[in-house]
Amino acid sequence: MSRIPGGFAFAAAPTYPVTEAGQPAQSSGAIMIIVAGTLRLSQQDLAAVRADAVAVVSATRAEQGCLVYSFAEDLLEPGLVRIYEEWESREDLARHGKAEHIAAWHAALKRVTVLARDLKIIEVASSEPLA
Repeated sequence: MSRIPGGFAFAAAPTYPVTEAGQPAQSSGAIMIIVAGTLRLSQQDLAAVRADAVAVVSATRAEQGCLVYSFAEDLLEPGLVRIYEEWESREDLARHGKAEHIAAWHAALKRVTVLARDLKIIEVASSEPLA
């Protein structure tokens, strides 16, 4: 596990498939589902759920259809967590929402005050590397 000073601790290597360049593997021609957004907590509350966050990220990365699953604390706005997910399908995302580790994460968030939550589902038909 690696730790960023003042930030989240992250599980070691991702368990989702990656290309030789280290980018998430994506099937060509398929619609990819992205979930992106933010979660805002006080720094104290973020510290209180940090271990729960590491657990949900680690468990989710092992799920079928998970290409990327990442929580990252904003470097300039303490307590602001940027969330980014990539899924092979809506079905995979729906299954994820019913997972036990998601229920545990939601229970952890109920122990603290969530100041703001903004997550969106985005469907992507194509993507290419930024030159």
